[in-house]
Amino acid sequence: MAEIEEGAGQNEQIEGLGQPSEPEAAATDGGAVPGSGKAGDFAGFENGAGEPVVPQPPPPATPSTAAATVAAVPRSLFLARIVQALWFGSGVFVMFAALAVFRALSPVDAADAVGAMLTRWHYIALLAPALLTLIEFRRARTRMVMILFVAILLAALEGFSDLRIRRMREESPVAISSLDRNDPVRRRFGALHGFSSILLVAQIAAAAAAIAAEPDPDV
Repeated sequence: MAEIEEGAGQNEQIEGLGQPSEPEAAATDGGAVPGSGKAGDFAGFENGAGEPVVPQPPPPATPSTAAATVAAVPRSLFLARIVQALWFGSGVFVMFAALAVFRALSPVDAADAVGAMLTRWHYIALLAPALLTLIEFRRARTRMVMILFVAILLAALEGFSDLRIRRMREESPVAISSLDRNDPVRRRFGALHGFSSILLVAQIAAAAAAIAAEPDPDV
């Protein structure tokens, strides 16, 4: 009898190998495998409830920080930055170049060289704040408009002063530097030259103030 029961048990084990287990049968029928959290591969893109699974599109790529910052900067602000840099840089260059020229050349040659540089500088000193004023009209910030108005006024005064200095040099029969220090012409020339130098420094300060008053696009 024991041999018969042992043989019957072996037959049941053999038959059990050919039958799918309950989790596998559930997966084959389209259900989710218990404990796996996934729908069956043969479900035809259906979830455990028999509903179709709609594939979700991938999330949009996040732009880099640098690209996002550049895209956030308005074109008017970008143009204003360029004009301000040109304005401020040109003024600083003219100031230091004039000092170097007067130290390296004779008074007459230095005056000619600096006068040529100032002629070009006057165009920048007038056009830069005027262009910034046009850009600023949309934002209408009182502080910036006042800075630009003062800068245009200073540039006009320096232009008239330099024209007067050039006329005095042309009308003088000798070089101004060769006149006596107490000569009225030389004293008036020196006063105009000093006033023009102060105006140049004031315009550089106005350009720096305009740069400082411009808002940071990152803020």
